[in-house]
Amino acid sequence: MAAVGLPLILFYLYEAAGGVSYSPELLDELLTASEVVGIKMAMLDSVMTYQDVSRQLQARHPKKLLITGEDRFLGYSLRCGARAALIGMGAICCDLQAE
Repeated sequence: MAAVGLPLILFYLYEAAGGVSYSPELLDELLTASEVVGIKMAMLDSVMTYQDVSRQLQARHPKKLLITGEDRFLGYSLRCGARAALIGMGAICCDLQAE
């Protein structure tokens, strides 16, 4: 995708679901790439990781989009800086979310 100039969204998934834990340094390197427009966070098992990544984006990559994937703490993730949501709830509560 990056080779053809399309924007990329990183995906940070919690390890119990098959994801990988990224160091702040590696996230910085990935977020610095010009084709990366943001990151979707799905960190069900670690609200602290979500908070840490949110602070890192705000401090070092303020133009990058933080996208929440957190159905279970949607409101809180929005308060922590998420500006968009890609969540399972969107499949059944479309009108409610649009409001």
